[in-house]
Amino acid sequence: GTTAIGGKYDFYGDERRGISVAVYPQLEFAPAHGAEKGLSEAGQTIVLPLLVAREFHAFTFVFNGELEKPLHDPSRELASGFGFAFGRSFTRKVAAMIELRTESSIDFQRDRLVLVNAGIIDGVRNVVVYANIGHSVFSDDGGHFYAGGGFKVVIGR
Repeated sequence: GTTAIGGKYDFYGDERRGISVAVYPQLEFAPAHGAEKGLSEAGQTIVLPLLVAREFHAFTFVFNGELEKPLHDPSRELASGFGFAFGRSFTRKVAAMIELRTESSIDFQRDRLVLVNAGIIDGVRNVVVYANIGHSVFSDDGGHFYAGGGFKVVIGR
């Protein structure tokens, strides 16, 4: 599969109203044989996401929009992604979410994909571990099953 590395910058937060806005630029790249096996796209991709979250008493609503710019692969073009998610905390450290997400070429005419994704997150001190599974609802190139996992280290909280 694809590997990503990046950082997140929360540039707006209003705790009283429960609204936050962040950007988290990333660089995605495929492991050595990932593209050859069809597990990921060839080359690298710069991903520029914007995340807007609104916390309510019982749940959190999140909107996510992004642009994806491929590098070193002229066969791929600029792409966009949009998602809506609802999440709920079960304890102070454990939460779950469900997301409806779209991805496509920037003009919405090619490489179209709509998927449903569910995940769980658990945090211990400054380390957050997460896992997700999902399935495509619509795709230009057939059905897809998704599974992922990872961790993040929180710096400067």
